[in-house]
Amino acid sequence: MLRFKFKSMAAYDIDGGTLESAIRNDYIQVINKSAKSGPYQITIDAVTADENKLILLYTATSDSTQEIYDVNSVRMTDIQTGRYLGNTSKIGGLEGQSWQGRSTLELDRSKPLPNRIEVDFQIASVDPGKLSDPKTGTIRSEMNYSERIKVEFDLDPKFSLTKTEIYKPDQSFMLGDHQVLLSKVEVSPLMTRATFVYNPGKTNNFKTRTSISEMLNHHEIVSETAEGKMYKAPSISGGGTEDGMQYVFGSNMLDEPQSIVMKLSPELNRSKTTVQEPEEPVIELKIK
Repeated sequence: MLRFKFKSMAAYDIDGGTLESAIRNDYIQVINKSAKSGPYQITIDAVTADENKLILLYTATSDSTQEIYDVNSVRMTDIQTGRYLGNTSKIGGLEGQSWQGRSTLELDRSKPLPNRIEVDFQIASVDPGKLSDPKTGTIRSEMNYSERIKVEFDLDPKFSLTKTEIYKPDQSFMLGDHQVLLSKVEVSPLMTRATFVYNPGKTNNFKTRTSISEMLNHHEIVSETAEGKMYKAPSISGGGTEDGMQYVFGSNMLDEPQSIVMKLSPELNRSKTTVQEPEEPVIELKIK
């Protein structure tokens, strides 16, 4: 049911494969809890989580006096400890008269998963007939906002059972004059995090780190199950470290992949006007 309800969103969700893997393996908790404020209603449909990441699926609706433009804010708090978990990254879109959304929150696995979570939403909308106007969203005075709408739910303790697997490939390659080391890969049901070290043992200035990161821009993780099914996980986000870069990818750990490979197509100052981009990645690093 959930797979079909959120199927159209998965088509443009860069992390859609991770959610599909979770649903396929019943690694999901159906919530179906709602709250209202004025003409607006929010329903938390389902949640999935692991030590590193939480994904929330929700639906927003309004009565005939408003047309939903966006769910513009989704915040989470651990009710038991009062710890603010963060403001989520989110995507979504209209399906008929309702807004279907997916919010993602990266978690700190050094801290236990929350037992009970409060989700704090705000909905942005416009008056009837305004939604089709190309200028909608650019004129602040025409936007209407709901009061904060809060929904609480208990998180299934099953999400704490599967621990992060840590691999240390220690495989290196050259990008121009620079050595790049894939030092660590962390894999959990909803996330893969890869750590690269630039010029191990040396100090890199900001300009050098930026140059290497730009060359390292095209990469994905490819895994294969025992049945021969392939799963491709593009990079979702990344951030610099003191000595390199960390990239976050999706995951299909729940499908029990037998092999996991990092594939890279580094940009080594190619001239795009004279040299064709390669069809296949030129560097492959075995993780599992």
